[in-house]
Amino acid sequence: MFNCLKKDYSKPSKEYGSHGDGENFKPIWGYIVPHTKDAQGAETPDNKWSEYKHGQAVAVKNAVVIPWDDRDNGGVSGAVKRLVSKGVNATWEGHLNAYRGDTAGMEILYIHGDDLSKHYAELIIDAFRIRYPDRNIRGLKAKRKGDRGYNNLRDAKRSGADVALLGELFFIDNPDDYLSPDEVAEFILGVLA
Repeated sequence: MFNCLKKDYSKPSKEYGSHGDGENFKPIWGYIVPHTKDAQGAETPDNKWSEYKHGQAVAVKNAVVIPWDDRDNGGVSGAVKRLVSKGVNATWEGHLNAYRGDTAGMEILYIHGDDLSKHYAELIIDAFRIRYPDRNIRGLKAKRKGDRGYNNLRDAKRSGADVALLGELFFIDNPDDYLSPDEVAEFILGVLA
């Protein structure tokens, strides 16, 4: 299985995060289910899957390897605090895009100026490009205050995540762009575990 995040951690890493000069940073990933039980986000055209249900299916499939939580109790902050208490220092919030049913592509959001998160987002995009060479890559989206997704990322960082990413791997309302929970779980497991 391809894992773009595996490297030699015995050598000093870049001076990123809250780990000080010369210390190694090794991400310990946690997965955040998008949206909530009461507000489940966008849905497939047949209403079989919402972002929330899809995210839960991904989380449960990978639960043995990747800790997860949802936003039902305390939002992003609550989920991240619970994950950090389990040793997590990097979070992936697994959203799915939606727009008119005919748009396609994956993108990853991070906070503008957060070089550590950007670094891992670039690695994940590279892995996605290799895994799905015919898919549209919408790219990295650096978010600032007021932008879509910024508050989620800010809350993750404020709650203890050194790396905070909000990933949208496909458009849930476009059947031609859709990836099943099993496909997403396999990809997430390959890059985060």
